[in-house]
Amino acid sequence: MAEDHRRGPPVSGRTRRVRARADLRAQHLGPITALRADGRAVLVSGSGDGGVRRSDAETGGRMTGTTSGRPEGHDTVDAEQLLWRLADRLAPFPNAKPDWFDHAGDLVVADGPVIWETPWVTEGGFTHRLPAGTYPVHVGTSACTPDDHDPDAFRYTTRMLVVPLADPDRIAQAEWDVECYDDVHMVEDYAVLWGEEAMRATLPHEDGVPAFFPDVRDRIEAEGPHLRRDNWAEVVLDRDTGVNALVFPVTAENLNGYEIVDDEENLLCLVLTEAGW
Repeated sequence: MAEDHRRGPPVSGRTRRVRARADLRAQHLGPITALRADGRAVLVSGSGDGGVRRSDAETGGRMTGTTSGRPEGHDTVDAEQLLWRLADRLAPFPNAKPDWFDHAGDLVVADGPVIWETPWVTEGGFTHRLPAGTYPVHVGTSACTPDDHDPDAFRYTTRMLVVPLADPDRIAQAEWDVECYDDVHMVEDYAVLWGEEAMRATLPHEDGVPAFFPDVRDRIEAEGPHLRRDNWAEVVLDRDTGVNALVFPVTAENLNGYEIVDDEENLLCLVLTEAGW
């Protein structure tokens, strides 16, 4: 269960049922050409309803439904199909669904709570307990224009992180009607995914900012975070244990989290999304 995170010993967290979110529409402009994870070139541009229109860069044909990357016709659930099902089910509103999924890297956890946060902004946030281990982190991104009045502000943003702890079939067969956070979990510009041991390895923090962050932010910005999908960074924080942090640019101001568990309450999959309110 998610726990309230307050930089001391975690206390019992509060949860709430998944609620319907308002359909908040952001104006997406373009066009730009992007390369999807499967190698297909996609032309991304704004649509009249404030959404994103995607078309095949070679044929010009509009990409909708499964042609946007969602696989179909499989008897068993593979990793990619699972990611798209999770996005369809847990994205807080239609335009918050990712357009792409990529493997961002592996999160190394020594044994303790994990959080996705802006350390100097997130107060009273929520953590998730993962066993010690190394876990793949899949990042869902999409194109957006944060400022409707400035079409040149086009950028890629992180919409969702998926951290599976079990095989796709087992996750797919579990109950997905799960609870999420029932309070604010604020972030700003960048959100760091890391465990308690990784955070403690960076103490003390000046004004709440870990010492590694300015260099990581500069590295991300130097490589053009607005014009490429792979605009995240990894930093190893303890060479002995290998615990690390993954840093993602975000446009959301609040985040949400879901834990998919089996009948014995064993965590099978952690899904972190932007909040739809």
